[in-house]
Amino acid sequence: MALKEPFHIVATLNSPPGKAQELIAAILPFAEHVQATEPGCLQYELFQPTGSGLDTADAPIVLIELWKDMAALEEHRKGEQYHALLARTKDEGLLSGPPEVKILQAVGGFPART
Repeated sequence: MALKEPFHIVATLNSPPGKAQELIAAILPFAEHVQATEPGCLQYELFQPTGSGLDTADAPIVLIELWKDMAALEEHRKGEQYHALLARTKDEGLLSGPPEVKILQAVGGFPART
């Protein structure tokens, strides 16, 4: 089945103990850059699970992205700032392993209301 556009990416980022807030701080300026310069990215939001006494200092970061099309995502992944962020997360030890990345397409329901 061909990928329907637009499509979502959901990436779960795990950081070493106590590094989640540093990881968020590294990603936020990049998210601002994406919003300002990449019109093919329709959504780029960071989330953390909450509840049950979960300590957000150690909770995973869930990045939800919405892309207009595959060309926009491919252009994003070629960007200098994207590669700088990847290097920073590696150099500063902000990830405890590779991100779990899923590409999702809608199969029903309705999009967010505005």
